[in-house]
Amino acid sequence: MNLEPVRRQNVSDGVFQQLLTNILEGETTTLPSERELAATLSVNRHAVREALKRLEQIGLVRIVHGGATEVLDLRTHAGLDVLAYLAASPPRRYGPNLARSVLEFRRSAGTDAARLAALRATPETVADLERAAARYHREATRPEQLTVDREFWSLIIDASDNLAYRLAFNTLMNAFDHLPDMLALLLAPELDDPASHDALVRAIADGDADGAAAHAHHLLSASSAVADQWLATLGGTGTDAQN
Repeated sequence: MNLEPVRRQNVSDGVFQQLLTNILEGETTTLPSERELAATLSVNRHAVREALKRLEQIGLVRIVHGGATEVLDLRTHAGLDVLAYLAASPPRRYGPNLARSVLEFRRSAGTDAARLAALRATPETVADLERAAARYHREATRPEQLTVDREFWSLIIDASDNLAYRLAFNTLMNAFDHLPDMLALLLAPELDDPASHDALVRAIADGDADGAAAHAHHLLSASSAVADQWLATLGGTGTDAQN
């Protein structure tokens, strides 16, 4: 393992980050004992214990008292909240495949959220969506467009009145925050298609669930297609979590 003494104000954060990096890089299947980690990192055992507990809470390790701490397969044990950590990890390991996975999930959830929004949106929400969609026509820079896009889909998720989608959306946004340049590239076809956003809002306003789902799927498929093309240029060899 590649570990260095931690010299930070929040010692537990420093321990957590180093252990997390080693785990996500796939460099270890077990962690040293608390005593060994404390000595290697030049920290107290309380800081190590706190960091290990955080890793356990997000499903990356299993703490065995009196034994070695086991590193778990994130595909089997981790939840969506690990996405943000993966997005912040070295792109050589997770970049293309992670981007494609996130965008495919976004398409699936967004399509159904739009269908539900057509059934459940209030007149006030529809008016907010109309205002948000209008901004696609006039926002010039990519950062501005990305801000509009987040607001637009946040409104659709809220209109779906589905808490699971809301929490998943928050997680995706946390992951996207680590990939601003990649996001601007992948979402370009969507951001440059204001007419499709207008059509989606009209379907929601009309209560046309099937039409809303179709328009959302069309929009969200554009970015997934870019991710597919990107991965194809790499020969389909981009690595993914715990391959």
